[in-house]
Amino acid sequence: KLDENVLPPSFTLQPISSILPNYCNDDPENARRRDEDRRKWARLHDLMTKALRRAARSVFKDRARVQDYLSSVTELEINQGIFQCPGNPNHHCWWLKREFSGLQKSVP
Repeated sequence: KLDENVLPPSFTLQPISSILPNYCNDDPENARRRDEDRRKWARLHDLMTKALRRAARSVFKDRARVQDYLSSVTELEINQGIFQCPGNPNHHCWWLKREFSGLQKSVP
C-alpha cells in the first residue's frame, strides 16, 4: 500500500488479511472461508516466490547475492548462526529434537 505521509512516498507491506479477510479467522463457523483464503494465499505466495526467484537469477550475477533470494529465512538464520559466527559452532549452536504425540487429536 502506498504511504504518501512519508518522504519519499513508499510502499508498505500489508497483512495477508487485508486482502483475504478470513485468512486468520479461527471461528469454526468460518472454516470453509478460512480454508479457501488460505488456499488462495498458498497460490499467490507460490507465484510471488517464483517471480522473485526468477528476477533474482536474471538480475544478480553474484551467486551469493542470488542465494539471498532463493533461501528461506530459516536457512539464512542457520547459515549465519553456524557458519558466519566466529569460533567453534559446537560452543554456540544447539539442536533440539522434539516429538509430539496426539497432536492431531487436539486440533479441531
